[in-house]
Amino acid sequence: MNIITGLLILACLVAGFFFYLGSRSAKQAHLSLTGGSIPICESKPNCVCSLQDPADEHYIDAIDLNGRAASDVAGAIDSIGGNILSNDGVTIQATFTSGLFRFVDDLIVQIDNGKLNVRSSSRVGHSDLGANRKRVERLRQALL
Repeated sequence: MNIITGLLILACLVAGFFFYLGSRSAKQAHLSLTGGSIPICESKPNCVCSLQDPADEHYIDAIDLNGRAASDVAGAIDSIGGNILSNDGVTIQATFTSGLFRFVDDLIVQIDNGKLNVRSSSRVGHSDLGANRKRVERLRQALL
C-alpha cells in the first residue's frame, strides 16, 4: 500500500467517524430545563451559557432585548437556521444542524427582565471549535 492509498483510507475512516457522531447526535434527546431554569454548562468546552460565572470559560453575555418580544426572538432564531422545538412565550428551545456531518446542537433561551439568557451546546464531542459562541453572537446581531 502506498502513502496516498493509506491517506485516503485514513480520510475515509475519519469522515465515517464524524458521520457516525452526527447521526448519534440526531438521536439524542434535546436539552431540557432544570427546575424551570436553563442548566449551566458542564466541563466540556462545547457549550456557552449566560448564567455561568463571568470568570468561567463558558460564560457569554445575556442578550439585551430592547423591548423585543418572544415572537421576535423566535423569528431571529429561525433566521439564523434554528429549528424551534417549543416556545411558551418565555422559554424557547431550538436545535441547529450542521451542514456536512449533521451534528445537532441545542439552544435554550429564556426571557428574564428584558434580557435573554442563553445556552448553546453541542450534543456530542468535546470541542465545537467555537460554533456555539458564534451562534449566540449571530443571534445577538439578528436581534439588533
